[in-house]
Amino acid sequence: MEFDEHSVAEVLGTGKTSFQVMKDGMYSPFADKGEWELAEWLINNTNQRAMDEFLKLPITREWTQPSYQSKYTFMKLIDQLPTGPEWKCKLVQVRATNDDSIEELELWLRDLVACVRELIGNPAFHGEIAYTPEKVYTDCHGTTRRYDEMWTGDWWWETQRHLPAGATVAPVILASDKTELLQFKGDKNAWPVYLSIGNISKGVCRQPACHASILLDYIPVSKMDAFKDNSVASYHLFHYCMKKIVEPLVAAGREGVEMVCADGRIHRVFPVLAAYIRDHPEQCLVACCTENRCPKCLVPANQRGTNLRFPARNQTQTTNILHMQATGQYPPEFIAQGLRTVFSPFWADLPHTNIFSCISSDILHQLHQGVFKDHLKKWCATLVSKKNFDVCFCAMPLHPGLRHFKEGISKVKQRTGADHKQLQHVFVSSLVGTTPHQVIVKAGRALLDFIYIAQYQSHTDDTILALQQALNNFHDLKEIFVELECQDHFNIPKFHSLLHYTNTIKKLGSLDGLNTENLE
Repeated sequence: MEFDEHSVAEVLGTGKTSFQVMKDGMYSPFADKGEWELAEWLINNTNQRAMDEFLKLPITREWTQPSYQSKYTFMKLIDQLPTGPEWKCKLVQVRATNDDSIEELELWLRDLVACVRELIGNPAFHGEIAYTPEKVYTDCHGTTRRYDEMWTGDWWWETQRHLPAGATVAPVILASDKTELLQFKGDKNAWPVYLSIGNISKGVCRQPACHASILLDYIPVSKMDAFKDNSVASYHLFHYCMKKIVEPLVAAGREGVEMVCADGRIHRVFPVLAAYIRDHPEQCLVACCTENRCPKCLVPANQRGTNLRFPARNQTQTTNILHMQATGQYPPEFIAQGLRTVFSPFWADLPHTNIFSCISSDILHQLHQGVFKDHLKKWCATLVSKKNFDVCFCAMPLHPGLRHFKEGISKVKQRTGADHKQLQHVFVSSLVGTTPHQVIVKAGRALLDFIYIAQYQSHTDDTILALQQALNNFHDLKEIFVELECQDHFNIPKFHSLLHYTNTIKKLGSLDGLNTENLE
């Protein structure tokens, strides 16, 4: 360990979490256990009309004598039940450029620091929460690192060095995915943002029933029809709303906040943005760059298909470039780095945060639905024809643990991440049976090796080397797809994103804890 036991996560005392305070009045706001159980039965088994009739029956009022004697008084008590951090609505006024009209939008949000307090102080997570960074090794000599939980990665160690002695880091993980609400008429959209913290074991975070993630806010969605350039207006709206959402992190990340944690001890907690889980278009929106660029590095727009590494984007430099562009100095780097005209990004004032390293690799959108579904599978289907591909999949014998695609794979238009995983299990064998080109088989195997290794729940220095070697093998063999006219080029954002997987794992731990599949 690089820090002595007194310099990290210092204990300032003991106290009661909000959950323990609630437990002291376990059945509040109801009088006793009997009233609580009656209330539970009414909620689960009756509608509001039947509820009101039952509570007004003479036998209920005279013999049961609950403190609530009508639906109205009962619902008043229900409203007093604890609901976690309070929801607030802020009105956002958007002034149009076409006709100078004003559109009012609603931003619903919770206090971010209060949400962190709620998670880190939940006694249900006691024993599943870490307060200090660790370096885990697979051997007694300390030569081979292991990376799995976020506290085993380098980010936590690097952040801890910038904080005062005794500080406790709360790595804030934000995740969002703009969603179309198909149940409603018209093109209704929701843009929820969820929050979790890296202190909680990723095994717990992956279980929805554990409630290790909190719905933080709903970003307003508008078509911005009254603007000449509605896309730029939507970028500005997003960053304005996100700045309001993360505003509590500025002071808390600099000064720390005393919190009663799940172990009943008081720590000075510094919540710091550590990871942002999004698909590629939203990653570029966060990074203030165009979608034909990488949100993490400065790769030129025409070189994303190479196996070359480029310098990482720098937050301070990017902020300065945006400021110079806003003040009319027009630096050449603004065009060279593919930046957008977002001059007040929400992350500019966040302490101890590098937004570009926060942008996490995404197994679902980049691997399963990206390089596999949108590219490798389509290239191979083009090469051998969909009909022959389907015949091969139908002919595969049944085997325990493997899915049998009895109708082939071409008829289903939309598949989940789980479907793609099942398909990947047998994909290489289908290639062997359908294409005479062994280089295609080797290239497909290399890409699938990368996908499988990237999903490991625990990595070592050796598996990270194997991950990079699988990517190298694919790049060595990929030209066969161009030669056989399956693909024109590899200048594709999702293929370039594979270069960042090894570094993301070393910084933030294994990627199964940072996967948008958990939100789907």
